[in-house]
Amino acid sequence: MSARRAAAVGAAAAAVQVGRFASRDRAEETHTLSTAVQQFFMFDALRVAGAYARWRHDQDCAGFEDTQAALLKSLLERNKDTAYGVDRGFAALAAADDVVAAFRAAHPLTTYADVAPYVDRIYEHGGPVLNASPERMLAATSGTSGPASGRVALLPTTPEMSSTFFARGILVVFDVLNRLGHLDHLQRTTKLAFQPRHREAPSGLRVGPNSSGPKDPSFERLRPLLYSTPKAGYAVEDEASALYVHCLFAARDRDLGVLEAPPGVPANFVSMPARLVGLLGDPAFNARVAADVESGTLDAAVAAVVGPALAAELEAALGPGDAARAGEIRAALGDGAAGFALRLWPKLKLILANATGAFEPHARRLRAGAGAGVPIRSTILAASEGLMGVSLEPRDDGEAAYCLVPRAMVFEFLPVVDGEAGDATVLAGELEAGADYELVVTTLGGLCRYRLGDVVRAVGRHGGAPLVEFRYRAGQVLNARGEKTSEAQLQAAVDRALPDVAVFAAVERADDVEAPGYDLLAPLGGGDPGAAADRLDAALREENPVYATWRDKGAISPPVVVDVSAAAFEALRRKQLDEGASPQQLKGSRVLRNDAHVQLLLDHDLPPPPPAEEPLPGTLGGVANWTRAFAA
Repeated sequence: MSARRAAAVGAAAAAVQVGRFASRDRAEETHTLSTAVQQFFMFDALRVAGAYARWRHDQDCAGFEDTQAALLKSLLERNKDTAYGVDRGFAALAAADDVVAAFRAAHPLTTYADVAPYVDRIYEHGGPVLNASPERMLAATSGTSGPASGRVALLPTTPEMSSTFFARGILVVFDVLNRLGHLDHLQRTTKLAFQPRHREAPSGLRVGPNSSGPKDPSFERLRPLLYSTPKAGYAVEDEASALYVHCLFAARDRDLGVLEAPPGVPANFVSMPARLVGLLGDPAFNARVAADVESGTLDAAVAAVVGPALAAELEAALGPGDAARAGEIRAALGDGAAGFALRLWPKLKLILANATGAFEPHARRLRAGAGAGVPIRSTILAASEGLMGVSLEPRDDGEAAYCLVPRAMVFEFLPVVDGEAGDATVLAGELEAGADYELVVTTLGGLCRYRLGDVVRAVGRHGGAPLVEFRYRAGQVLNARGEKTSEAQLQAAVDRALPDVAVFAAVERADDVEAPGYDLLAPLGGGDPGAAADRLDAALREENPVYATWRDKGAISPPVVVDVSAAAFEALRRKQLDEGASPQQLKGSRVLRNDAHVQLLLDHDLPPPPPAEEPLPGTLGGVANWTRAFAA
């Protein structure tokens, strides 16, 4: 090729790139030309990397069972000399002709109770106990691990788990987003990440949530190019103040493109973007935000919490007052009418967060309210145990079928019939479309044939890989008399009986005199608890025929609905954060089994006790006590 022709080709290619750059929606006020160009080329690089990751994923899915067998053999071989590998005879299992059959025959199903002694050794002294390669931390789960462990679990997290999550999860998601046109912009994202709280184990390992966070090296590399919240905002430790800062800088950016609960391990949930827009819809809250944007100063209450140094950094990032944008905020949010997200951010492209399973109600309320018209995409199925699946064709209402990732875990499936999981697993090739299964996994973190507690429904295949929909957590089942009302059935009944209820908690009620039953704690907004209980009873009968049978026989008492304020649920949320949960991980439990949490909800709205009376002396005291007793 001549030099002249090469120059012409180069000029044409450059013109195409300039045209592509110019055609993109761009954050005019929060992007410089430099950061916009960097984002443009970074997205192009991610398109290429994502396409390659998707090709690898599809190849692995085509030979799903062979890929799974190879992964299992590799895990057994590498961990054969660990304490657990020696105890379980991994060396012999890895040498078997049919490694999958040998492993399933020799190794029992496990729960956290089975691995806890090994985790305790890692906590105290380090490895190699479950994994030959060193763990990078012990991940504290967001609740219970397994269907009935009843305790918060600490799970080993290895570097391979993190690299697999990125290479076989996040990059595939970028390909999915590219195919949907969601990378064709140069706008910023409000990434709702928070400063994690960690402690150190005696072994030196970090202990705490393993959600993606601001301390990750890659996070800070991306932040100046992509995120609306400044560096100082991610250093705020108080959750309420951090969320205010996210809201402030999101509202300030009229060209905002994405609201994201960042995918991590575990995946993060649509409840967080819903909380952000819910706060912005509150008149008192959005008045504070508009005032800060107008003045270029940080709300005094927030400044007092974060301290003068961080407050100064945040005000510097906020820049001079912007009366015009403050007026737009007031106009967009003034009446709180449905769809205000698109009035506040006319170029908002999507909400990126997990909205399946127990989080579907949050997505439904977003679609009907503040987020009307904005696509919600669920892309990752993950847990503290590791990456499980990616959604290759996420719907715009938040629903998704997840393709199980062949090299992320070894998957087995316990058939669930009438709410009860069986004893014998089946493999991917034996799944029946429309049937429910509890996941059993062998992980990159050393867990073997581990009952995850997640119930999924088989809905199809991608190559040989199962496509599944998340249904519910096995531990979130109400079982007063063997009726096994699942989380999904409970949610459907509440949706039908109490459509305006956003949060609730159910408790099994045991009584020595009356038949057992359910108590439902929920903010009724002035509604009649008795009428609500009648509607709930009727809905539960429709959702669970076994419940209906026991109710007809009088073996289960009618449900009781207790009016508990939304403020009480917020107090419970804060208590869970104080107990070490991460804002990104926190799941709103539908079924409460922690007595202290139940009591907090019940006690929150009670008036404070009256001041103690001075005791009356002698006979006067006796008369007063008698009078009180007689009046009672």
